[in-house]
Amino acid sequence: MVHDAIDKKTRTSTSKVRSGCITCKSRRVKCDEEKPSCRRCIKAGRQCEGYSQPSSSRIVPRIVMTVYVPPAQKQLVSFLGSHQVEFYHHNVAPRLSGYFDSDFWHTLVLQLTQSEPAIQHAVAAIGVLHRHIDAESPSLASGSVLPTTIALEECTSAMRHLSLQIEKGATTMLVPLVACVLFTCLEFLRGNVDSAMVHIVSGFKLLRDSRYHGSSEGQTTNELQNDNFTIERYIVPVFKNLDTLCILFGTVLPAVDFAANNQAQSFIDIHDARKRLIGIMNETLRFIRQSEGTAYNDKVTVEELIERVRMGAELEEWFHRLQDLLRRLRDSDRDVNTPAICLLKIHHRCVSIWLSLCLSTASSDTDSHTSGFREIIELSRKIHEAEPKLVKTKSEAFSFEMKTLPPLYYVVTKCRVPSLRRKALELMRSSTHREGLWNTTIAVKIAERIIAIEEANLDKTAETSSSSHSFENREPLPLEEHRIHHIGKLPTDFLRGPGDPGVFSKPTRPTTERLYECKDSASPFFFGERTQEGVSTLLFSNSERISVNFHSKPWGPHGDWLVSTEEIVIS
Repeated sequence: MVHDAIDKKTRTSTSKVRSGCITCKSRRVKCDEEKPSCRRCIKAGRQCEGYSQPSSSRIVPRIVMTVYVPPAQKQLVSFLGSHQVEFYHHNVAPRLSGYFDSDFWHTLVLQLTQSEPAIQHAVAAIGVLHRHIDAESPSLASGSVLPTTIALEECTSAMRHLSLQIEKGATTMLVPLVACVLFTCLEFLRGNVDSAMVHIVSGFKLLRDSRYHGSSEGQTTNELQNDNFTIERYIVPVFKNLDTLCILFGTVLPAVDFAANNQAQSFIDIHDARKRLIGIMNETLRFIRQSEGTAYNDKVTVEELIERVRMGAELEEWFHRLQDLLRRLRDSDRDVNTPAICLLKIHHRCVSIWLSLCLSTASSDTDSHTSGFREIIELSRKIHEAEPKLVKTKSEAFSFEMKTLPPLYYVVTKCRVPSLRRKALELMRSSTHREGLWNTTIAVKIAERIIAIEEANLDKTAETSSSSHSFENREPLPLEEHRIHHIGKLPTDFLRGPGDPGVFSKPTRPTTERLYECKDSASPFFFGERTQEGVSTLLFSNSERISVNFHSKPWGPHGDWLVSTEEIVIS
């Protein structure tokens, strides 16, 4: 009886032991918990059945994020056309990345070429076209590149692989988004504006889908988190720039929530400053595009005036935070990328001036911004002096990034001080041959013609109007009735009259047409025209002549438009 009681007590106490190997727990004896097999089982000659896994509910999930950073100078995976990828790696990526987007062109794209056939072939096509640029001058003065047979084959292969992967559900949003940017780059090089815009619009749709619909079929949580991190880190900045480009060329796409940073925080670095500036610029340019034409129709609202003041305050706040960042960088003896800083200041100043004038009808209002125009010219000069001399018809012919070309064109066409606009024109001629959709040769031809039209009666103006003198320079300025207000087809809003539902109105004054041949070689940019059909191809024509509409207001700000249509020879 005593033995049974002791045995019962022992079994009761040992049954409460919840740790140990499976064998000891089944025998209800204490285990020494040695691993991989406990000593008690080994000494007794029994087979230790190991230890049970802890409950899945007790496992703390780990979030793993992979950053795409390929080893420096690592040999790329060999595939048909891999020599083109090598060429891209060493020669093309530095040209495309500019001052800010090296993470995308140098890091992410190269990483994906090692695993994604669609990216491999798209990069190979870009490499082939750049080899063609290095070997020969771009076709015509328009600067477009006629694709070679190999480039077309690589591009076709890239699209075919991407389509197959999407149909099979074997790819994520990351690869199509990168492919969209690469296809856009290819169309920029080829001079196909409409095709480029199709790829950009498709990319924005994919970006919105990735935000709203989450993971692809079969994609794990970690893969989704990794892709989302990569998209935000590398791809979103590129699409922000493409958004700016679309707005400038008159295509205002539905806004994408880019998860903006807290605007009240100080800038972390130059890239952070640029990211926030692009966000403010896109919002401001959307406002400018949506409100343009209201002043000509006496429809400016109080809400628009308030919104303009708010956006102007945001731009000024951004500039103050940039100055604070520069002070912190200098105090810590850290290197300051001077050209990059100058470019940010140029874009800030240009958009600030444009915002202040967007609700005005008098072209002469730009005369109060002479100091701002001078600042843009001086900052552009610093960038050009800091960069190596460009061989415009060869390796440095194309830049994916928007640099000084658009702002300088804005100065030439809106600053009427003769000496300043000619300084800007000279800097335009020395600019990169192509910046995205902007073509130096065509833009300079248009700018030269604007100067000729506006200054045709400058001597007469100087004799008859003392009020047309610049206070700072004492140079005669064109009269209001001689100034060009707009180039290209007028947006619908410009042509609406009181009660007009939005149809294009007919000018009551006759339209003049004549042929003007530009004989001097030249180069920059044009804020593209917006039409009811879509994006203008004015600055990316593949022909030797382009037709341009110059709009002026000789009968006052509320009078009829005078439209002068001219054919400009660019060859």
